[in-house]
Amino acid sequence: MSMKSLLKTAAAGLVAALALAPAKSIADERKSAPRTSELPPAKLSLWLDGFHMRDAHPEEQSDIHHFCATPKTGPIQCALWDGYGENAKLMGIEYIIDEKTFASLPEPEKALWHSHVYEVTSGMLVTPGMSEGKETEFLKKAISTYGKTWHTWDMEASAEVPLGRPVLMMAFTRNGVLRPALAEKRDADLRTNTSQLKESRAQAIPEVPKIQKGADRGERGTSCKDNTEIRRARRAPPAR
Repeated sequence: MSMKSLLKTAAAGLVAALALAPAKSIADERKSAPRTSELPPAKLSLWLDGFHMRDAHPEEQSDIHHFCATPKTGPIQCALWDGYGENAKLMGIEYIIDEKTFASLPEPEKALWHSHVYEVTSGMLVTPGMSEGKETEFLKKAISTYGKTWHTWDMEASAEVPLGRPVLMMAFTRNGVLRPALAEKRDADLRTNTSQLKESRAQAIPEVPKIQKGADRGERGTSCKDNTEIRRARRAPPAR
């Protein structure tokens, strides 16, 4: 075979190899890619429902569904939604840490965190779909934890599109603050009974931890800027 024929044959082989390489590479990548069940969203298997109020503005209250990942180490990490139907809105995030980790935080940081004692004992925190026994087991651990919650969708500013800065949210810590209508609506929706849960948990979880100093400052002062100006602009009549 002549040199010209050899070069021509080699060139044809190279072109064919290059043409096949991308398809083979993509196929290999697809085979090696993580399965959907292995991706982070699939880890959000713990469903909690509870109530939030805005930092320093306890009159602004919401019923929030938490879908959480519970890694072996580190904080519980939750994606927050205003419901669980197909039109539910992604509201924000919450991190949950144990009391030892909370105690290690600097004082200014502690101001951003809330306790979960009252949420558990009052019956406000529920675990839809979980058996009563498993729920009690979980709540015995959750009662001593602390959460930091940011809502990235300020519904007071707009229900159509997320506007403004993230707002810090707090948990309820005493009687007489949560609007009864909000609890009644949640109970009807999830078929729970907050009053009965309060009574049953007093027996199931008799040991209540002491809340550490530095948490639950939401009713006494603002820990971050709010979206007041954005809300006013949103509600103002259009300029003529």
